[in-house]
Amino acid sequence: MKLNPSAKRYSKALLLHGIELQALEAISTDMNVILDTLDENPELKSLINNPTLTKGDKQQVVLEVFKSLNEPSIDIIKLLINKNRINLLDQIAFKYIELYNELYQKKEATIISAFPLNKSIQEKIIDKAKLFSSSNLTVINIIDPSIIGGFILRIGDLLYDASLSKKLDKLKKELTQNNYTT
Repeated sequence: MKLNPSAKRYSKALLLHGIELQALEAISTDMNVILDTLDENPELKSLINNPTLTKGDKQQVVLEVFKSLNEPSIDIIKLLINKNRINLLDQIAFKYIELYNELYQKKEATIISAFPLNKSIQEKIIDKAKLFSSSNLTVINIIDPSIIGGFILRIGDLLYDASLSKKLDKLKKELTQNNYTT
């Protein structure tokens, strides 16, 4: 996601405000709710981005949708509406979560497999992955039948491909290379 520089500044300010209020976890939960809600409701996103609606109309709708959020999150929404920056809400939420995870050294470990992995297998993979990453890892298991078997592990910029499809591609490449000299 390409972020607007203003979104980065707002998210940093929100993080600092959360530190002052000792509400980082609550704000992080709220930002995840905001991201999920905006992703699931494109109509809400288009309403937020609609330049013809008044600030009051936007505030009424957005605050009604997000009425369960904590006070600091409600405050940032009100500020964004007043400054005509509410269109940056999803970017701010995304960047806040990124900054929060950096602060607590949390990273997502994405395991792509051909079928759902049980907890014990996930834990074995993550135990090995912790040798390469000192961060606290949260696991996301994505199902992709095209990898046939095995798994692909992605942690930040690191990628470990132990999939059967990768091994088959490598074998195919080796077999099709003409290594004969005449």
